[in-house]
Amino acid sequence: MQHSDIGALVRRRRGELGLTLSELASRSGVSASMLSDIEAGKKSPTIRTVFQIASGLACTISELLDLPPAVPVERQAVSERQVLTDAETGVERHLLSPTLVRRGIQVLLFRLPPRATTGSFPPDRPGAIEHLTALKGRFIVRLDETAYPLEEGDSMTHPADMTTELQNVCDGWSEALLVVDQTGVGRA
Repeated sequence: MQHSDIGALVRRRRGELGLTLSELASRSGVSASMLSDIEAGKKSPTIRTVFQIASGLACTISELLDLPPAVPVERQAVSERQVLTDAETGVERHLLSPTLVRRGIQVLLFRLPPRATTGSFPPDRPGAIEHLTALKGRFIVRLDETAYPLEEGDSMTHPADMTTELQNVCDGWSEALLVVDQTGVGRA
């Protein structure tokens, strides 16, 4: 997905909510000038910035990127995946099940280059939970100020209402499966 496409989607969603750039800046923690540049297609946002903008727009990244409506059976070829690549770090975020997004569940594959980090993602809404599995390689997972090692094949589940960072501690590419369940949001 091109950064100009992301900008148009942000502008459309912001317009639907009746928010000014200043209001979205206040809600997301992203400056109004940066938001303006993103909407104009002048700047490519990091995955973290897209997460902040989506949070400010009261939606997930997947909802922001305007996924197709749910279908009874969904098969998705690798070439059809929606992939968001952070231009600064090379970290890739693959959406694996667009249909589940409308049901409050995101199934994501993160691919991290050697020694790369996702950066710190802001907390999700109370009631959301995350499940992470190291598919390939080794990671350090930081939840707020606490670091947890995750060896290949290891899994962990945690509340999503804390800052989260995923760091590849290998000299090769690493992959992690992340499932975000927001079906309990508002009930916590």
